[in-house]
Amino acid sequence: MSDFDFAWPTLLRHEGGYVNNPADPGGATKYGISLRWLKSQGLYGDVNHDLVIDIKDIQALTPDLAAGFYRVSWWDKYGIGRVIDQSIATKLIDTAVNLGTPRAVKIVQNALGTAVDGVLGPKTVKAANDAQASVLLSRMRSLQAALYQSLVNSNPSLQQFLPGWLNRAWDRV
Repeated sequence: MSDFDFAWPTLLRHEGGYVNNPADPGGATKYGISLRWLKSQGLYGDVNHDLVIDIKDIQALTPDLAAGFYRVSWWDKYGIGRVIDQSIATKLIDTAVNLGTPRAVKIVQNALGTAVDGVLGPKTVKAANDAQASVLLSRMRSLQAALYQSLVNSNPSLQQFLPGWLNRAWDRV
């Protein structure tokens, strides 16, 4: 089984610190945790415990709190640890955090040539575990980069994010 603790440094490197870019639909973010997402979590998202989920909660996030959110709400929730190869699991959670889990799983499924439903079920996990990791990762990177380019093609205002997205897609996790 793969281990979240080995994936976390990649997420932290890609997500970075505090950002409040008006062009980002997630709003203010820190370590990749967006205000929009925190609000969707109810009181679980009330980081500073003042019963109001606002930009102050984003600013109060620590790396440990962010890691806890990622572990519970992505890694554990979707069973990413069932993917044995650490590099594939790391790529999967990193992509899921950035693009949403269904899109990330569809990238894996397309890279594997299996049925595509966006669910990390037992068949997808088995196929990923049976695949040659280097080949699967190469295909995942290409598909991720193509998806980013497609997003920009359909919404040119996202162009400012493309260089960072492509760096993320091609990064050797």
